Amino acid sequence: MKKALIFITPILVFMGCAHAPFSEKPRTVTSDIFPELMTRSEYYRQLAWGYDRDGKISEAIELYRLSLMHDPKNLQAKIQLSDAFRKEKLDHLASAQLSEVLSIDSDNILALKKLGDLYLTNQIYSKAALIYQELLRIDSADERAHWAIFYIRKLEVKYDVALKTLEKIENLVGNKDETLIRISFERAAIYRLQKNWQQELKYLESAYNLKPNLYSHVSLLSDSYFRFKNWIKASTILQRFTDTNDFNFEISEKLAYASIQTENYEVALREYAKQKPWIHDQYLLELKVAHVHFLMKDYSIAEQKYLALIQLRGEDEPKYYLSKVYQITDRHADSATLLDQLPPMSEYYGESQIELADYEKKNGNFNEAINRVRRAHLKRPDILAIYKSYADMLIENKRFVESVALLEQGVGFYPNDEELRFKLAFNHYRLNNQKSFKKQIAKAIQINPNNSEIYAGLAELWYAKDKKSTEVEFFVRKAMDLKSKNKNLKPLLAWALMEQQKSIEAIAVFEEYYEQNPDEYFYVKSLADIYRFGHVSSKAEAFSRVAVALDTDQGLKEKLLDQIQTKPAILDASDKNKSRMPASLENY
Repeated sequence: MKKALIFITPILVFMGCAHAPFSEKPRTVTSDIFPELMTRSEYYRQLAWGYDRDGKISEAIELYRLSLMHDPKNLQAKIQLSDAFRKEKLDHLASAQLSEVLSIDSDNILALKKLGDLYLTNQIYSKAALIYQELLRIDSADERAHWAIFYIRKLEVKYDVALKTLEKIENLVGNKDETLIRISFERAAIYRLQKNWQQELKYLESAYNLKPNLYSHVSLLSDSYFRFKNWIKASTILQRFTDTNDFNFEISEKLAYASIQTENYEVALREYAKQKPWIHDQYLLELKVAHVHFLMKDYSIAEQKYLALIQLRGEDEPKYYLSKVYQITDRHADSATLLDQLPPMSEYYGESQIELADYEKKNGNFNEAINRVRRAHLKRPDILAIYKSYADMLIENKRFVESVALLEQGVGFYPNDEELRFKLAFNHYRLNNQKSFKKQIAKAIQINPNNSEIYAGLAELWYAKDKKSTEVEFFVRKAMDLKSKNKNLKPLLAWALMEQQKSIEAIAVFEEYYEQNPDEYFYVKSLADIYRFGHVSSKAEAFSRVAVALDTDQGLKEKLLDQIQTKPAILDASDKNKSRMPASLENY
């Protein structure tokens, strides 16, 4: 019996082994089979790399860590682990791994590049700069490191350093066109940030000349030409791009806009026709087309299109420009009716009220005109044009104290408008407030030292108050140098020269102005006197006979003095300043 039990027990033990719960012991590394070919650390690194490539980043991270447990100095594993951490957006852990690599091998270029990129991506510019400077210490010809330093200095608003870095890159690359184009673009971008538009244009043209007719080149360069109002050059490069490339909506819009500026309206209409299939809501496009016909003076077509647009939506812009058509075609009552429909919140409210006031003035209703502008000002005290028009009317009516109060309010809204400042100075001058006059004139010149009309106005004021002729001459010449369009400047210059006994110069000015104004008594009489003084009897007698025949009730001098004493705003429907570029055309 005992023997039987002994025999059965081994069987049960054997069978028990087959059916009892089994837990396999963890193995270390299969590569133990080939220890001479691969270390455990390298085995785990390669295994991790396989998971990494398959997108199983969590598993890869564990295996990279296992690799480093076997060899903490496996630099490749550390670098790859840092890459895996970055994929998981664990940049702080990635940074730690790369820093450990550099603590072991300070000149490890791969680790330096990756750490520099990490700092740059995370906007830690001071640390990034140190890393890229270290790379340049190792290899001064490292173009990528130079570019990184450039971008860091640009982001730090250290533009001078950034530009010097571009010089270094330029010296490195030689004649590589693609890099030179990139350098030109980056220089242009720096100067654009500094608002140095002339230098920006220079380098955009440089890039364009290296590789013309690329979209990015044409787009940026045309913007620069627009800024300088160089419409012809802009049209040229835009047209070239249009002729040699597939349709580009942005370029088409710009070409249309530039063509309008050069009055090449047919090109603009052609471009708008091309744009039509690409636009879902065609209202704005049709409005632009209507405006082009208006600018072409094709008023009948413009009128039809404006009427259709008003019927479609009833918006203010077509109403305002239809009123301009009515003014130009002598339908002033119809124009006034339309202008009166524009509400106070309209973009065109200021212009509409000023033009209605002008209409009332022309019909002899000055009080109605000034009351209209006063009401408009109360409704919209933020509109600059209303301040100016209202002030001009008050000045014209010699209500200088009211004008000062109004303009001081306007200066509060628009402290940097030199025209308001000059009008305020004019009022103070008329009220004999010399201190306030000087203060406002100085401020106007400080705001815009190249405003020709300030100097023209000073010349008129100095003449009206019988100031020194040398000072009148100075202001006149300053205004003329700045291309003032004030028609009184030449008469003022002639008088100033006469008073200084500069007869030769005065004669030249008088003769020029006489040719343009042959019926003006003062010029004819002045020329007669000058020639008589110079013993040129024949010319003196000829001009004297003409002078006697002219009406001398109010010569140019008197008219000019009257204009200087009260300077009204003369509104004219054909005045380009009063008929601005339609807003929708500006949105190219």
